[in-house]
Parts: sequence; C-alpha cells; structure tokens
Amino acid sequence: MCHETAPLANRPNLNFSPKEVMNAFAERPDLRSGLAERVARHDAVKGSRYADSLHAYLRCFGDIAAASESLHIHQNTMRQRLRRAEQIFGIDLRSPDGLLLLWIELAALRG
Repeated sequence: MCHETAPLANRPNLNFSPKEVMNAFAERPDLRSGLAERVARHDAVKGSRYADSLHAYLRCFGDIAAASESLHIHQNTMRQRLRRAEQIFGIDLRSPDGLLLLWIELAALRG
C-alpha cells in the first residue's frame, strides 16, 4: 500500500531549489534525523564505507550494478554493505520516506 499524502490544494506553495533544501538541512540540525551523521561517524571510527555505499545506491536509484560500478566494487560487496547498513543503523531500504530523508542528509553532509 502506498503512503498517502495531503492533496496539493492543502499544501503551501513551496518553491525551493535542491541546493536550498540541502543548505537548509546542512544549517539546521533540527531538520535531520542524525542517521547520516551516525553513518559518517561510524565510517570515520571503523574505516568502513557505508556512507559512500548508501550514497551510491541512492544516487543510482537502487541499481546495485550501477552503484557498485561507480565505487569499483563487486555487486556482492555492495549487497553485503547494504545488508550490514540495515542491521547496524536500522535503515529500511524499502521505505521511500526513509530513503528520501537519508538521501537529503547524505547530500547535505557532502556539501
């Protein structure tokens, strides 16, 4: 079942560029879930590449072959990283809302 949203008539007229959205997330911690920061912190401490892998996966619209190719890794390595990211960070790669928020947060971290 798809998530229902409010009709367009009930929404305020918001005209933001993608860059403005990224800047807002970068400048306002209250808008973020903190997930991207947790992933980046984990990578920095453990020397892992979860943030890069998740970013590539999202940038490639969930295409494992394209995402793994962009990172020059085997597709099974990408699958393993995504499974481990789900386990470690509680990410649900089937949640469109969660993936959108993660995408925006990762992009904001990257500047």
